[in-house]
Amino acid sequence: MTRPWFTACLVLGFLGSYCSSQTALSQPIDDDEAGLLLKVEKQEQLIRTSQFRTNAPDIESELNEMACMISPEDCDRLNVYLLDLPGLNAFVMPNGAIFVQTGLLLRVENESQIAAVIAHEIVHFREKHSLEAIRRASDQAATFAILGAVVGAAGNVAAAGAATPSQMQSVSNASQTAGLMLQSMQVISGLALLAFSRENEEESDIQGAELSARAGYSKAAGMELWLAYMAEDEAAGGDQALSLLATHPLPESRVQYLAKFREVDEQGGVKPPTNVIDGLEEFRESWLLMELRVLHPQQFGFLADKQQRDWNISPQLVSHLKAESWVRYSDRQGLSRSQIEDAREAAMTAFASGADLPGGLPADGYRDWGMLAIDMADKASAKRALTKYLELSPNAWDAQFIKKKLDGL
Repeated sequence: MTRPWFTACLVLGFLGSYCSSQTALSQPIDDDEAGLLLKVEKQEQLIRTSQFRTNAPDIESELNEMACMISPEDCDRLNVYLLDLPGLNAFVMPNGAIFVQTGLLLRVENESQIAAVIAHEIVHFREKHSLEAIRRASDQAATFAILGAVVGAAGNVAAAGAATPSQMQSVSNASQTAGLMLQSMQVISGLALLAFSRENEEESDIQGAELSARAGYSKAAGMELWLAYMAEDEAAGGDQALSLLATHPLPESRVQYLAKFREVDEQGGVKPPTNVIDGLEEFRESWLLMELRVLHPQQFGFLADKQQRDWNISPQLVSHLKAESWVRYSDRQGLSRSQIEDAREAAMTAFASGADLPGGLPADGYRDWGMLAIDMADKASAKRALTKYLELSPNAWDAQFIKKKLDGL
C-alpha cells in the first residue's frame, strides 16, 4: 500500500484538484466526503483495471512497501498502481489510490527521489488539500468526467504506437490527436492547480522531506529531482509536448528553500543512494518509446542521452530513437515547410551518427533510415541503409519489398 510521488499531480493535470486528498485513518468523514469517495471509487476501478495498468507486480509491491516505510500510520489507506503512460507524473485520489506513470520511474535517479515524491503527497493527503479543492468545485460531476477524459487521452498516447520504432509512422495521426487532447487538459489543470497555494506546496515539500528522512532517505532528494527535470524541460526550447512545468510552475524560491536540506544531509553524513527500485531495466526501452511519441525531439534527446549515461542504454538504440523522434515530429500538424525539412535533416543526421558507431544501428534502424532517405531523394544513403538492413536481416518479413526498393534506386 503506497503513496504517490511527485510533488503534484502534473500532466493528468486537473488532478491537482485531487492530488493527495485522502482522509486520515483516525478522522471521521462526513456525508459530503463519503459521497465524493463513492464517486472516486468508480474512477479508481476504471483506471486500475484499464489496459494501461503496467504488468509489473514486483515494482508495485516495492512502491507500496516504500510508502508504508515513510508513513506507517497511513499504510492501510494507500494503494499504489503503475500506469504505462509517458510524462513525469503521479496522482492520488481521495480514497488513497495512487497512480504513478512509468515516465516518472524512467527519470528518477535513486530511491530517495521516489521517497521524496511519496512523502510530499502523503502530506497533501494528511492535510486534505485536494479534497478541499474538490469541495470548492462548482460542478463535481464535471470534475470527475474530466478525470476520465484525461486518462483516456493519455492512454491514447501510450497505445498509439506499436512496440518498435519502425512502426511509429503508421500511428502518427492518432498520437497527434491524443497529444492535442493532453495539451488541452493542461490548460484545465493549470487552472485547477491554482487551488494549491504556495503555502500548501511549501508545507508538503518541507514536511515531506522530514517524513522521508525519518525513513532513512535523503532530505535533499526532492530538490535534486526538480533540478534534473527543469534541465530536461529547458532542453525542449519552449516547445514541450508533455511538461511537468506546463501545469505546475516551479518558482525559483522553491528550489531555494529546499536547498537547505542538502546542507542538512551533508552535516548528518547522509549520502544519496545510488540504487533504484529493482526490475526497472527491462522496461526502460519500452518506456522511452512512449516518451518518444509525446516529447519534442530536443527534450526527448536530452532524456535519451541521460538514460544512456546513467543506465547503460545502448548508444546505437539511442541514436535510432532520436532519429525516429525527429521523423515523428516532422509529421506533426502545423509545421512550416522549412521546419519539416529541418526535422527530417535532423533525423538523417541521427541515423548516420548511429550507423557510424561501433556495431552500427539496430537492423530496423537501417530500414527506417533507408525509407526516409528515399523520401528525401538521397539515393546514396538509401542504398547504404537498405543494403545493411538486408545484410543484418536477410530473412526479414519485408526482405522482398526492400530488394525491390533497392533495385529501383
